[in-house]
Amino acid sequence: MYDEKQKHDDEFIKIYMKYKTPVYFYLLSILKDAGLSEDIMQETFIRVRTNVYKYGSINNLRTWIMKIARNLALNCLRDRKFELLNYEEINANVEEAVNVDEFVTDSIMINDVLNYLSNDEREIFSLHVFGCYTHREISEILNIPQGTVRWKYSIIKKKLRKLLKKY
Repeated sequence: MYDEKQKHDDEFIKIYMKYKTPVYFYLLSILKDAGLSEDIMQETFIRVRTNVYKYGSINNLRTWIMKIARNLALNCLRDRKFELLNYEEINANVEEAVNVDEFVTDSIMINDVLNYLSNDEREIFSLHVFGCYTHREISEILNIPQGTVRWKYSIIKKKLRKLLKKY
């Protein structure tokens, strides 16, 4: 017989499979460490699993999960006084942590984009491009006005156009 616990477990597995990759890349954009991003991603989903029963009162599951991930990443940075890795190490670790068939992207381009953007811009860019979030959802996750997100994203696009002309 299919019991209630099994139903909740199945629902959680669906949530995990749907959001693990966007959460990972979002964390990677903040932490710049593939191993640490993987650890924080797992902690994020432990928190989601523990509190998934509250989902009925949560307006947007995706936004809620990303807020958990962001808060855990920021806590980690504060607690550890984190030293940034260089991007070559990140690219090597990404290849280990992610199935390349699932996420086909030119790693050189990602490296250049990450180097070119500020931390705030990188966060907005990652949420929009990797996480497929709207400007409204990004404003909720980052607790900044939606107009600010649109304005910053416009600046990011201009910077990227300028960068892409070099290729």
